[in-house]
Amino acid sequence: MENILFVWDFHGVLEKDNEYAVQAICNQVIKEFGVNNSISIEKTRELYGLSWNEYYRHLAPNVTGNIIKTMCSRSIELSRPVSKKYIKPMDYAKEVLSTIKSKDHTNVLLTNTEPKRAAEFAESVGLKSFFDAIIEVYDISDNMDVVRRKSDALNKYLQNKKFSKVVNIGDKESDIKAGKSVGATTYLFTKAREKSDADYVITDLREILKEL
Repeated sequence: MENILFVWDFHGVLEKDNEYAVQAICNQVIKEFGVNNSISIEKTRELYGLSWNEYYRHLAPNVTGNIIKTMCSRSIELSRPVSKKYIKPMDYAKEVLSTIKSKDHTNVLLTNTEPKRAAEFAESVGLKSFFDAIIEVYDISDNMDVVRRKSDALNKYLQNKKFSKVVNIGDKESDIKAGKSVGATTYLFTKAREKSDADYVITDLREILKEL
């Protein structure tokens, strides 16, 4: 029996509006740490999906690594209460995931999210039950880029498993590169059509269903 693996990024793909929470958290944290800077919603969207570490490397380039780690920890602490105010499921996310699940295919969440938070995020928007596995690749030390982390995690997950096809969906080129590392059919989900190395660029999650 055919079993297709659908590998999903979370932020900016299966949820929406959490970028406002990220902006609020970043601006609060850099203020608490005495950094004379701020981040706009446009810049937040540009960086969206990166780790807290990468946000603060951008916002506070002169701050030492140990302080950056403390800023990241403070951001994680603020994330739960602040995210609840903003986060929503992406349009058609439930419909698409439930259709895939109902046809006995496999959904996996592969996300650059701090440990244990991905499941909480998925639960908060009513999507957790649709996933067979949730794989978090967040690295506060940032010793490895996100493409390598996602590629390694995906290759490890695929060991000793057989799927008729792998489909990878994300909103950044790093997701596309990770998908291509395992020979997946790749989809870039974006609000505006743009050039990409992805096999397909889409603005509506329902377009994924053509893979069934």
